Amino acid sequence: MMNLNVMRQLVAEAEIGAKDMPTAHAALAHWDYDVGTLQHLRYSANAIYTFEQQGVPRILRLVHAGDGINGRTYEHIQAELEFIKYLARQDIPAMRALPSESGTYIETVNSPYAGFYASVFEKAPGNPYLEVDTLDDVQIAAWGQIVAKVHKASEVYQPPEDCRRPAWQDIIKMVATWLPSHEHDGRRFLGQAATWLAGLPTGPEDYGLIHWDFCIDNLAWYSGNGTAGHYHIFDFDDAAYFWYVADLAFGLDDVFDLSPARRDHIMETFLSGYRTVRPAITSWLNEIPRFVKFMYIFKMARDMNALVPADPALDPPWMAAMRVKFENRFAEMREIFIQPF
Repeated sequence: MMNLNVMRQLVAEAEIGAKDMPTAHAALAHWDYDVGTLQHLRYSANAIYTFEQQGVPRILRLVHAGDGINGRTYEHIQAELEFIKYLARQDIPAMRALPSESGTYIETVNSPYAGFYASVFEKAPGNPYLEVDTLDDVQIAAWGQIVAKVHKASEVYQPPEDCRRPAWQDIIKMVATWLPSHEHDGRRFLGQAATWLAGLPTGPEDYGLIHWDFCIDNLAWYSGNGTAGHYHIFDFDDAAYFWYVADLAFGLDDVFDLSPARRDHIMETFLSGYRTVRPAITSWLNEIPRFVKFMYIFKMARDMNALVPADPALDPPWMAAMRVKFENRFAEMREIFIQPF
C-alpha cells in the first residue's frame, strides 16, 4: 500500500480530469504516447494508468520513490524487470517493461510532494477482471499451471550480479520496521513466524523468486484463435525470494473465503494444473495455513505503515472510508495474533 499522503495527492490530480494529471504526464514525457489517451486506472501499492502508444494499449506505473523500505528501490525495480524479461524468454507470458525514448526502463519523475520511479509495460490482452468464484475448471487449472511454470523457471534463474529482489530475511525486517512497537501480540507473532521460516529448507526445488501476489486480479485470461486460452501475468512489484508454496497461500487467499465445497473444488482443480508442471508441491501443502498466517501479519504491518503520517483531518471521503476498513481489519487480525503462530 502506497503512503496515503502521496496517494491522496495523486487521486486529487486524477479527479480534476485526465488532462490535469501533471505527475503522470511528466512521466509519459519520457515515452512516445498518443496525446489525449492517458487515463487513471487504480491506486494501491503504486499508481497505475492506461494510455496508448501508436494505438497500442500500454500501462504506466508510478512507484513512490520514498517507499524504498517496501522493497521498491530503484535497484529492486531493476531486479523485478530483469526477472520479467527472463520469464518472457522462457515463453511465459509476463508483461514486459518497454524502454523510454532514452533507452532506459525506469525514469525518475519529481512532483511538488514526492518523487516517483516511472515504468511503462505492455498491457495484457484478454480479461483482467475475473472473479474467482466465476472461473470454470479450464481457467482454474490453467491458473495453477501458469503459477507452476513461473516456479519451474525460477528454480534455475540466475539474476545479473547485484540485481536481486528482497529475500525472506529482508521481508521479516520490513515487517518489523512497519509494525508499531505497541502491537505486542503482533510482534510476538512475527517473531514466532521468523523462527518457523528459519527452519524451512531453501533448496532450489523449494525456495526461489516468487510473484508474491499471484491472485486472479494479476492475471488476464485470453482465449482466441481456436485455443483453449491462457493467462498473461502482471504486477511483479512484490516479487521476493520465498517458498514456492507461499505463492499458493497468498494467491489463493480469496478462495479460502468461499463455501467449503466450492473452496475444495477450486483448490483441487488448481493443484491438478499445478502438478502437471511441478508435482513435488504436494509435500508442502500442509504448510499453506501457516503461510496464510504470515500474510496476515505482513498485510497488517504494511497497511499500518501506509497510514503514517497521514493526517485523518485531511481525509477526503474515500480515504476516511478506507481508514475505517483498515481499522476493522486490524481488529480482526489482532484476534488472530493472540493465538500462537
